[in-house]
Amino acid sequence: MPVPKVLKGRYEIREVLGKGGMGVVYRAFDTTLKRDVALKTILDIADRKALELFHKEYEVLASISHPNIVEIFDLGEFEEERESMPYFVMPLMSGMALDMVIRTSSHRLTVERSVDIISQTCRGLQAAAVVREDFLCGVDERH
Repeated sequence: MPVPKVLKGRYEIREVLGKGGMGVVYRAFDTTLKRDVALKTILDIADRKALELFHKEYEVLASISHPNIVEIFDLGEFEEERESMPYFVMPLMSGMALDMVIRTSSHRLTVERSVDIISQTCRGLQAAAVVREDFLCGVDERH
């Protein structure tokens, strides 16, 4: 699904950051506020369950203000093959994804660092008061 190069006359799409079972996250540039952002959209608008989960995700995120929950800056829709495709805009976070930290680390994570990561995750989930259906994204479920 090709996304327009500029959304809402404001967000310039720069590159794909990640792709999951439900959506795609892009690096974009907010030309109004002059900052890099992350922009997420859904992969398949025909998948009603995915669309419902996408809407639920941004509604939950937008309703929470917490240091361990990403903030929603904006949301909207763009036209793709005569379908309205939803998207939402979030801060672009620096650093590596946890699975990359674990895979590329020259040493094992210390117990203290592991506890810190799990504590931050739990605080975010507690603030959201929900456990997302795709919480295990990036985990190899074959084992």
